[in-house]
Amino acid sequence: METERQVMQDYLDALVRRADYPRYFAEDVVATFEGTDYRAEGREAAGQLIWYVHQGAFDAKPEVKSLLVDGGKAAIEADRPGAGGAGWPRLRGDTAGQPWG
Repeated sequence: METERQVMQDYLDALVRRADYPRYFAEDVVATFEGTDYRAEGREAAGQLIWYVHQGAFDAKPEVKSLLVDGGKAAIEADRPGAGGAGWPRLRGDTAGQPWG
């Protein structure tokens, strides 16, 4: 369990630093965002989707408040400083019709 927690912490640190966070993904990772149609399968596609949400469409650097790891699954609680309406950070560009604008 402690190894899983450390890997997740390292991933989150890389995400916040805008470093190489996809290296923490399994080859068969699936990334989705609740309330949208966004879905990416595979390390490269998931990395691109997460980049888009955190850097492309928004200027989002999450501040992690808590990390829960259990049974091979993880969840985070984070704040988005500088968030605009509905808690989302400042919009940079087109959201492709997703409910983030």
